[in-house]
Amino acid sequence: MPDKNHVSILRQGTDVWNCWRFQNPLIQPDLTQAIFRGKFSGVNLSSAFLGQLDFGESDLSAANFSQAYLNWAQLRKTKLIGASFYSTSLVGANLRDADLTGADLRHADLRYADLCYANLSGANLSQASLLDCKVHKTDFSQAILEDTKMEKSLRDFLHKDKIIDELLLKYFTENVAID
Repeated sequence: MPDKNHVSILRQGTDVWNCWRFQNPLIQPDLTQAIFRGKFSGVNLSSAFLGQLDFGESDLSAANFSQAYLNWAQLRKTKLIGASFYSTSLVGANLRDADLTGADLRHADLRYADLCYANLSGANLSQASLLDCKVHKTDFSQAILEDTKMEKSLRDFLHKDKIIDELLLKYFTENVAID
């Protein structure tokens, strides 16, 4: 269950939340299973417990989720343009139809995540784990995939559906770690 005080502070808006986070840097927020809708652009949720959180159809552009725990979170149809998920756990997260254009997903754990129809164009997925992800119609155009872990079937899928251009296919073939 989420910390009711933390939920109350975030419901007051991004500015109030970010001020509270600045004044309380040692507190690790717990918003587990909370439900939010609306605009939270630029919100600082770094290192927070956000498991099973529901931000579906919200605007979280430029939000900071670095080192947060977002396992099984509901982020369907969420605007996450330029958001930071550096070293974030997103195991089983629902990111279907989410817009992650230019997002920082370096070192993120996306095992079992649903990325179907998501826009990951220009996203940085260096050293991320995409093992066992759902990626039907996912846009990986111009994504950075250096040392990204994925199954051979995902690489083959990207090749078959021509989701990424020939330069990235060449890079996959030569440099991507395959489990």
